[in-house]
Amino acid sequence: MTRRLYPLAAVALAGLALGLWLAWPQPPLAPPPAMTRPSPVARVSSPTAAVQDTAGSAPERPTAPPSKTTSRQRADPPEADPLTAALDLRPVRCHTTGAVVESAQVKMIPSPEMMSRLADVSKGKGFDPQAVARGLFGATPPAQVDGDELLFLAPRSATGAYVQGRQTDGGFFFEEVAITWQETQGRCSRDLVLVPVHQVTISGRVQGLLDGERVMVSVCEAGEIQTDADGRFSITTQAAQGPCRVTAWRKDGALRAYGDFVDLNIQGEGSYDDISLAMPADDIGGIGAGIAPTGDGVVLLNVIPGGPGAQAGLSDGDVVTAVDGQNLGGMSLDDAVATITGPVGSTAVLTVHGANGEDRDVEVRRGWIEDE
Repeated sequence: MTRRLYPLAAVALAGLALGLWLAWPQPPLAPPPAMTRPSPVARVSSPTAAVQDTAGSAPERPTAPPSKTTSRQRADPPEADPLTAALDLRPVRCHTTGAVVESAQVKMIPSPEMMSRLADVSKGKGFDPQAVARGLFGATPPAQVDGDELLFLAPRSATGAYVQGRQTDGGFFFEEVAITWQETQGRCSRDLVLVPVHQVTISGRVQGLLDGERVMVSVCEAGEIQTDADGRFSITTQAAQGPCRVTAWRKDGALRAYGDFVDLNIQGEGSYDDISLAMPADDIGGIGAGIAPTGDGVVLLNVIPGGPGAQAGLSDGDVVTAVDGQNLGGMSLDDAVATITGPVGSTAVLTVHGANGEDRDVEVRRGWIEDE
């Protein structure tokens, strides 16, 4: 089958977020790169977020050796101002190991108690609501680097925080931590293990392409590059120490069709040459629906009218629990996508728990999904 090539288009699926939180002015610190890695399964496709979500679970990062940086003198917590006092902000310390922190920002994880305090402080106290929101959900001022510890202010009612920052070696980190309180001070419930990054050059060739076809190569989830007309690629990027996956993909309509992959183990700066990848020969198709994880499998969202799924009788709210007898319960979303999609024209039997509470088997013929 002659593959239909469509221009590459980035499609983003907006996540759920607290509107007030997102309304603040953004900190100057650039966000860290995504650390989610593709699941280590043999797969042929994974779609874009507009039709299928490809989020997966990231493997545990290796524990880096303790930092040799020592603290000569503990930093004093920032002086409290009237807003700080009203919000009951207290100092919190987080211990870090591994790479050395250059700068950091902290955002509180919202909780019902914090939301209640936000409302109380905003009522008739003369405080700017945006300043109150920043005081509740972001450190004021940004976290101080104190040797191998970070020091920031947090509401006494806080139970968790997102900590992101830049390392002295040029890498970024992003961690979610719980906060425990002892009298007037808080501590992160665990060490922040920061993974060193290294500059690497990765090059090779993607086999099995049509004449003049170009595909994308994802490298260590730190960068992407398009192949040349001969399928060759070379990229120099900053990669986190530890497992690194190199994989090729192309757009088949609205879906991403993945080829095979090569796993590397990054332990320092260097070059990784002559990497050979291959793409599937068939066009990749799907059922024409978005999916989201649920306890027993995946729930169908935005089933495309007239698409393969709709023609087979699927509708929004149906829960797919198995594909060709393979249970989806407990499977990562990335693996579920790879299981549901397949070559255009192939069929799959989906075990479906309907919105009406009834279970049934539905045969679907996978089809080409247009990129709208």
